Amino acid sequence: MATTQTTLVESKFLENIQTDQYVANNVKAIVDAAVLSNSGTSGVFVSVNIVPESTTTSTANRFIPNRYFAPGDTYSCPELVGQILRSGAKISTIASAASTITFRVSGREIS
Repeated sequence: MATTQTTLVESKFLENIQTDQYVANNVKAIVDAAVLSNSGTSGVFVSVNIVPESTTTSTANRFIPNRYFAPGDTYSCPELVGQILRSGAKISTIASAASTITFRVSGREIS
């Protein structure tokens, strides 16, 4: 087995529709760090899911449920750190406003 430290989600603005940000394709992924930050001028709600393979996004796999971010807020997402995504699992997000919340995730992929 090979382990590669990598950026699972490059820094990007979240969308205001449910969007898959990372899919563990033929690897097992471990989240080492995740950060959400509001660089906008309005408050925004964000939800983050870890969705197992062959499963749909739902409240049952929501790890960060509808968290409010005031302008300038940054959050290090302890709910995501240490989570293991088996092959086919994904990280999915939704924000109440697009192009306001920045998201970045780093971790390890094991193949």
